[in-house]
Amino acid sequence: MRQRLLLVLSLTALVVAVLVVPQLGQASGQPFNSLSGTSRLPAGAGPRCSAAPYPGIDLPGCDLRGESLTNANLVDANLTGATVAGTNLSHASLVGARLSGADALDVSLSFADLTAADLTAVNLQSANLTEATLVGADVADANLGGATFRRSNLYGADLSNADLTGANLDGANLEGANLDNANLTDATLVEAELFGADLTDVVWVNTTCPDGTNSNNDGETCVNNTRFLEP
Repeated sequence: MRQRLLLVLSLTALVVAVLVVPQLGQASGQPFNSLSGTSRLPAGAGPRCSAAPYPGIDLPGCDLRGESLTNANLVDANLTGATVAGTNLSHASLVGARLSGADALDVSLSFADLTAADLTAVNLQSANLTEATLVGADVADANLGGATFRRSNLYGADLSNADLTGANLDGANLEGANLDNANLTDATLVEAELFGADLTDVVWVNTTCPDGTNSNNDGETCVNNTRFLEP
């Protein structure tokens, strides 16, 4: 009798797994794996990840390494603490997105729109942000070592305490940006616009100034060399 009861319970559980669980996945708007009981997500991703981006999507702590999200609409998305290292986010819209503490090593964000995005303490080391828009973005305490910001728009961005060692900011617009205590060692800012920027306690070591001169030859600062030379 006990064996029959156990058999009936086992069969009931199997029916639930095969018929009921997939319906739950459909109701949530995500494809569902009835065998594992988890959403079909990118390899290594967390339980709330989705491969189909949309505005306001909630992806905190997710692993999206190597995903191609070119032109993705991620306005107001929550990517706090997510891993997007090596991910292609070029031309993506990340206006107002939250990426605080995210690992974005070597990510491609060229031509992406990060207006008013939260990038505090993000790891953007060696990232490509060529011609990206970061107007009013919060990039404080971020690791931007070796990142490329050529011709990017960082108007009014907060870069305080950011590590920009070896970063390429040639032609970038840094008008009104907060660079308080930022590290610009070995960085290059040829033809960058720094009008109205807060340059308090910036670390200038072997920095190429906007006018093409070297901070080491300018009194270890670029404060007096913030305008590039006219041809």
